[in-house]
Amino acid sequence: MTTYKIAVIPGPGIGAEVVPEAVRLLESTDLTFDFSYMEIGYEVFKKTGTPVPDDVLAGIRKTKVVCLGLPLLLWVFRATKVRL
Repeated sequence: MTTYKIAVIPGPGIGAEVVPEAVRLLESTDLTFDFSYMEIGYEVFKKTGTPVPDDVLAGIRKTKVVCLGLPLLLWVFRATKVRL
């Protein structure tokens, strides 16, 4: 059986409520998932000096799929634009 790898980034605000429900929905299927939980955003910036640490980018590149709960407007900020 195939295992699907997904990076899970709940984010602040409503993402913290919506993303766990999305994960629960995926888990209710007959498919197999390997979820890698990651954090980005302002709280991470305060700890690390960057809103999107290199290890998160590497994790996203590895899984190639992201369940992201951040508001789209957050990605407008230049510091958080990401190219994979």
